Amino acid sequence: MFRKLICLGLSVCSLSLTATERLPWFGNDLEWEARGAFAVQWYDRVDVNGQKIHHSSFDTLQKLSIALSPEPEWSGELEAVFASSDSRSWGADSLKAMGRYLFMDDIIGDLISLSSGLSITLPTGDAKRDLGRRHHSSLELEGHLALGKEISSGRYWNARFFNIFALAQGVCGYPRLNIEGGLEFNHKDQHQIGLKGEWLCGLGSHDLPMQLEDFRGYHKIDHHSFDLVCYYQYWWEYTGYWTAEWVCRLDAKNAPKDLNRLQISFLYPFGI
Repeated sequence: MFRKLICLGLSVCSLSLTATERLPWFGNDLEWEARGAFAVQWYDRVDVNGQKIHHSSFDTLQKLSIALSPEPEWSGELEAVFASSDSRSWGADSLKAMGRYLFMDDIIGDLISLSSGLSITLPTGDAKRDLGRRHHSSLELEGHLALGKEISSGRYWNARFFNIFALAQGVCGYPRLNIEGGLEFNHKDQHQIGLKGEWLCGLGSHDLPMQLEDFRGYHKIDHHSFDLVCYYQYWWEYTGYWTAEWVCRLDAKNAPKDLNRLQISFLYPFGI
C-alpha cells in the first residue's frame, strides 16, 4: 500500500499540459487525491509556417483537481483550470472530467502497468482564442493509453519509465495527437527526479494567420511542438508531495516558440 501511495504522489509530475493524471499507476482505494498547481509561462515569438513572428506573452495557470479510486481498477477525476495572459484577463479556462481503467499493474506482479482513459474538456471562449493554450473546440473528447514499468530493489523502487498516447477530437475541426515518454528515479521514497518529452500535434490543414490578432483557435491549424520537462519532487511530512517543474520548448510549428514554464504543484491524499 505504501508503495502505491508513493507512486500516486510521483504521478502529479505529469502536469505539463494537463493536470489530470494519465500515468498507469493509481492511488489507494477509497482515498481522495487533492491536487493543485500554479505555473507561469512566457514566450516572445510565434512560429507561423516557419516564420518567426514577434509576439510576447506572460501567462499564469492555476489548476485544481480532485480524484478518487473507488475500486483498484477504476479512477475518476474532476479538474478546473484558471488562466491569464497578455491577451486576456484572469478567469476560467476549462473544466474537465476523466475516468480511467487499469488493465495491468506491475506493482502487484504484472509484467507492466497498462491503463486507458476517456476525458471530456469544456474550454471557455477566451481559452480557445489563447495562443498559449492549444484548445481545439468548445467541447473536446480525448482517449488515451498509458503503459509503464518500474524497477525495484528491496523495499524501494529505483527507476521507472512510461509512455502515454492520446488522441483528442472536438465538436469541430481536426484531431489532436499527444505522445509523452519519460524516465523517473527514486531515492528511498523521499526524493524523486524525472525527465520526459512531450509531443503535441494538431492534424489540421491551415497555418496560423500572419496577423495573430485574427487567430480564432487551433481547430483547423496544422501545429506541433516538442517540450522537454524536468522535475523534482519531495515528500514533506503532513503536507503531502511537492513538485517543482521546468518546461522548455525545443521545437514548434504554428505555435509559440522558445516557450518556458515554471510550475509548483502539490498532491495531498486523504481518507474518506
